[in-house]
Amino acid sequence: MSETKVEEKQNKKKSGKSRIISSIVLVLSLALLTYAIVMRVTGNTPQIFGYSFHVVVTDSMTPEINVGDFIVAKKEKAEEVKLGDYIVFKSLDPDPQINGKTIIHKVINITDEDGDGKREFTTQGIKQYAPVDEYKPTEIIGIYVGKSVFLGSVIVFLANWVNLAFIAVLIILLVVIIIFAKKAFRIFKEEKAAQTGGGQSGEQIEKEPDPLNTDPSKDEPPMSQDKDD
Repeated sequence: MSETKVEEKQNKKKSGKSRIISSIVLVLSLALLTYAIVMRVTGNTPQIFGYSFHVVVTDSMTPEINVGDFIVAKKEKAEEVKLGDYIVFKSLDPDPQINGKTIIHKVINITDEDGDGKREFTTQGIKQYAPVDEYKPTEIIGIYVGKSVFLGSVIVFLANWVNLAFIAVLIILLVVIIIFAKKAFRIFKEEKAAQTGGGQSGEQIEKEPDPLNTDPSKDEPPMSQDKDD
């Protein structure tokens, strides 16, 4: 086997593995995105392998974290929290518009006023002139580890039912277009193959001898005969 063929086989294997890995990553990303959207629409907090996912709805953490950003928080015990951490927690504010809402704020102080080992966190947004939170959380959802502006925009967009309906119609149209395109391409290939095959078979008929012909002299060209003067 030539080196060129060996290299071609190796390249095909590599490209095949790359396509498989890319497909797996794409499927997992779509699954995660779908899960996050469903949880957001239903009002639940999506959590996977100790990480929770949230979309920011206020500007109290600007300029570092903005409205619409998709943030990831790692689940940790309250004992692991340090000064300066950004923690995600449920608001204890009695205001019905805020109570129970998921908040991400910076820890500016940690106390144990009751002496029972239960830590209380004084938190505050980092936005200029943001007030210190009046109610101190003692339990957290997690500690902030990162964000994605793009995913946040996608989730906010898809969380709207009107947008979801538009995307669904768009996907259906795309599938229909792909199906018709595949059919048209297959018909084109079949017609091309038929034309190519017809030409080859005609050439073979002209070149190949008749297998049923038992007289080999018939296949030989006629000999010219010289006439005597």
